[in-house]
Amino acid sequence: VEAFQSLSKAKTEQISVGKEKLDSLEEEHAANQKALSDAKEDLTLTRQQRSADVEFLRNLKVTCNDLDKEWERRSATRSEELKAVAEAIAILTEDDNREHLAKTVSLLQ
Repeated sequence: VEAFQSLSKAKTEQISVGKEKLDSLEEEHAANQKALSDAKEDLTLTRQQRSADVEFLRNLKVTCNDLDKEWERRSATRSEELKAVAEAIAILTEDDNREHLAKTVSLLQ
């Protein structure tokens, strides 16, 4: 009888330890499931943000290319204008033209 009681007590303790272990594992499993769910949601949000960032970058590249072309065009126009102004100054400062301009101004007065 004593052997049975001793064995019964040992088995009861083993069952109790097993239940505690099971409870602990179930809690850990629930925590892991929540972490997995959170990670999946984070992954989805990260993928959406990446898609938006890729689209923004594509649009930014297009805008920058357009601005580069506009800058090139304006620079070329400005260069042509400076060349034209330099030619006009050269024409106006030539001796023959200066005399002609002085005569025109004196006639107007």
